[in-house]
Order: sequence, then structure tokens, then C-alpha cells
Amino acid sequence: MNMNINRCFRVIPLVIVATAFQFASYGQGVGIGTSSPNNSAILDLNSPSKGFLPPRMTSLQRRAISNPASGLVVYDTNTDSFWFYDNGIWNELITANKLSNSLPRNRFNPNGNQGDNFGFSISLGSNGNFGLVGSPMLDNGGSGTCHFLSYSQNNLWAMGSLNPSGLAAGDAYGYAVAMDRDNGGTICVASAPFDDSSTVSNMGCAYFFDNQGFRNKVYAPQEQRVANAKFGRSVDISGSSDKGYAIIGAPGANGNKGAAFIYQYNPNTNTWAFEATLTDNNGEVADSFGLAVSLFYNPAGDTAWAFIGAPYDDESGVINLGSVTVYRKAAFTQVWTRVAKIVPGDISLLGFGYALDDVFRCGHLFVGSPFRFSGIGDMTRVTLSSIAGSTAVFTQSSMPTPCCSQGLGVPGIGFCVSAASINSGLCNEITILSGSFSGIISNNSSSSNFGNVFLYRFFNGAFLNTERVTDPYVESNGYGFGRALSIHGASQHVLIGSPNERVEGINGRGKIQFRRLDN
Repeated sequence: MNMNINRCFRVIPLVIVATAFQFASYGQGVGIGTSSPNNSAILDLNSPSKGFLPPRMTSLQRRAISNPASGLVVYDTNTDSFWFYDNGIWNELITANKLSNSLPRNRFNPNGNQGDNFGFSISLGSNGNFGLVGSPMLDNGGSGTCHFLSYSQNNLWAMGSLNPSGLAAGDAYGYAVAMDRDNGGTICVASAPFDDSSTVSNMGCAYFFDNQGFRNKVYAPQEQRVANAKFGRSVDISGSSDKGYAIIGAPGANGNKGAAFIYQYNPNTNTWAFEATLTDNNGEVADSFGLAVSLFYNPAGDTAWAFIGAPYDDESGVINLGSVTVYRKAAFTQVWTRVAKIVPGDISLLGFGYALDDVFRCGHLFVGSPFRFSGIGDMTRVTLSSIAGSTAVFTQSSMPTPCCSQGLGVPGIGFCVSAASINSGLCNEITILSGSFSGIISNNSSSSNFGNVFLYRFFNGAFLNTERVTDPYVESNGYGFGRALSIHGASQHVLIGSPNERVEGINGRGKIQFRRLDN
């Protein structure tokens, strides 16, 4: 070997030099196993029976590399995949066969800090290729931020901020987010339930956006602007580009009984305006009516349904059994009528209504009860049977407990819910995700408090199967995998939040995990 080649390979062990490979150097190019290296390559490896083996290390070792250069490539033995470093971020090289439920892809804010809680709230909308992710910064006293996601080639997500002016420390902007998912619209809403506007502590507010940018900021109606109303604790939105509705929950409003508020889009002003206050006429203090909300709007028929959870409602003689109140807007009116109050028939379903999501064009509502059996939690499918005048009749059916009867931590399954019809325009196949952000991974480990997500599949009205989804990239206890999640049926895209995750050695920085469902 001449001196020029020796300088290029001074870091390669001498045992390699003794192999039967051919070496050649032409200008700046070096060939191993070839006498004519490619002119465009500084190093050309050629072998009919051997491959190139890059450095192999664990995820922890990869993240511990000091000042990695852009373009650095390693093989991660924890994820069984190649990673490359680019512009301050480690990126996983992923192939098509790694897009199933068991092989996910992580995404986080490259500029994130400790306690940002990235992934605290998530919503996919507009054909599943766009989404919102909230970082309320609860752990560092920040004002909060929202990130707008757009799906791009090679299964990556571009990310930009979606922040209005005037945010203040402690607002927790991004606590709840929602995008339209039923009508192909680009309307979205993000809340700041700890906003202290008008010097009223934790009164709360919400911000509306669309593809043209920020539209307007809204509060509860004047009489409900009270301390600790937490207007925006929950949000949902549904509609097209020229008409739509939003619902905003405030569990501390209405004398601390809770309330939800309807806002309608005005195409003449391109803003959202208050329309109706929804309450439980028989509600009591601390019911937390409005802790969870879900909304379905049909622009073609101009009908809408609103579902409001009160998980601490004392019903059937059971403390904190919970309930869901249903309101309906008749076609071409602005009148919202209470048509049902759903109380669980199974009195062990504690916290019924803590989380809600609907596939109501198919007549289904899915309700979480995360405190059942001391935190195992449960899910209930509620189906519309009939509607006549101001009365709607619903049937309830328990969804099977997927596993882990030894306990999932508190709260358990049903802490958050996302549901979607997989075949666009059809109702024969429905998939539901339910998160337990305090769940344990091993049935026998009470300390592995990482979080779980359970996936339920319906086909032609019957349960097809259930699956347990855990995070294979475990780094630390208690990071809240499943604190937020969103599924989009047509694209079969899934995003799962881990807002307390330690990312790149920074505690509470948070992440989201992208998955694609198997057909």
C-alpha cells in the first residue's frame, strides 16, 4: 500500500489490510475489491460475497456521540435500523416494511426544551396528511406552542409553528387541538385553558385557524368568563371551508358544574362567533361537564351532533360514575336541543365520559371510562338507535378488555380515544385507538409506568380483533405514551403522543410516534 492510501485508511485496523481485497488509488478515489473505483467516489467498495458494516451501537450510545457531523451514519441495535444525522436531528432510514404497527417512526421538535410536553395533544385532519401537535409547556411555565404537520415523501413530517401573537407565560396554548377530519376542510382550533385574559385567572381562550392562517381568538360568553373556568380544556371542530361548527369545553364554568360552547363559522367575516351554551340541567358542582367533547357536522344536510362528557357525575347512586349528554342541531336552524343523557348501564364504569370520539356518520360514539377497576379502564361503544323530535335513543355495548387484568396504572384505558372509519364513505370497518398514558408495559411490573395504546377493530358491526401497542424505544419511566393520539381512516395514519418523553437526553421534551395501520 502506498503512503497516499495509508493516510486515507489510518483508522482501519491492520487486519483488514491483510485481507485478499484489492486496493487501488486513483487521484482522490480509493477502491477496495476493485482496480477501477468510480470516478465520483472517494471510496468504492466491491465484493460479490460481503457487505459494508457501519458502526453498530445502542440508541443511548448514538445519542451520546459528541458533536456529530451532518451526514454521520450508524446502525442502531435498539431500533434495528440505520440512522443519519442532519442539521441537528437524528433521522431514521425507514423502509416500506417498517410501516406496520410494530415498527413506528418518532418525530420531535428539534428546538425543543425540557418540559415542553411536545405531543400533549394531537389531531390529524384533511385526508390524514396534515395535523396539529400541541406543546403546552406545562412543566416549564412557558406560554405553549402548536406545530402544524404536513406529511411528505419518505414517510417524513415537515413541521412548522402555528402561534398567534399575544401569548403569555402559563397560558398552556396547545393544551387541546382539533382539525376537521370529516369534510376535507383545513379548519382547526387550538386552546389555551389557563389564559388569564382580563385579569381573570385561568379563564381560558381558543384560537381558530384555516389554510389562510389565523382567524380569530374567542372566549366564553361574558357571563361565563370566570376564574378557573378553563375554557378550552377540550375542543373539537367539524366543517368545510365555507361553513362549520366548533365545540369548546369548560369544566369549571357554570358555577363549577361545567359547560360547553358552540361556535359557528361566518364566511362573510372569516371568523368564528358564539352560538350556543350547552349544559346539563341536572348537573352538580364538580361534575366536570365539558372535560371531553366530540362534534359531528354534516355540511350537506346542515345537521350537527354534540357530545359532552361529565366523568365525575354521580349517577345511579355511584360516585363519579360519569355520563355523556347529547345535543342535536336540526337542519337549517341555530337551535341546539338536548336529546339524550347517556348513563352507563354497567355501574363499574367509573369516569364514563372522560374521553370521547365519534364516527357519527356511521351512528357510533366511543366513550372511555379510565378509572374502572382501580385503573384498568374500559371502553364502551354507544350507537344511535332512533331519533324522534327531541328524544334520541342509544344502545350501549362493552368493548372487550384487551389484556392486562393485573392493572394498567391510573388512569387506564379510556383516558383518550380516537376513532375512524377505515374505508372512506363506508361504515363496515371502524378502528378505535384508546390510550392509557400511565399504563405499565409488563403485567408483573408496577414500576414500568410507560403507557399503552390499545387498538380495536370492528368489521360489519362485530369485533374483529384487538391489539396492544407499546413504544419499542423505551428510555425512561413515566413518559406518558398514549397521552394523546389521532387516527385518520382513509390514509390509515396514526400519531401517538409521549409528552413527558426524555428525548436526546432532555427530560419532558416530548415526542410523537407515527405509525401506519396494516390492512
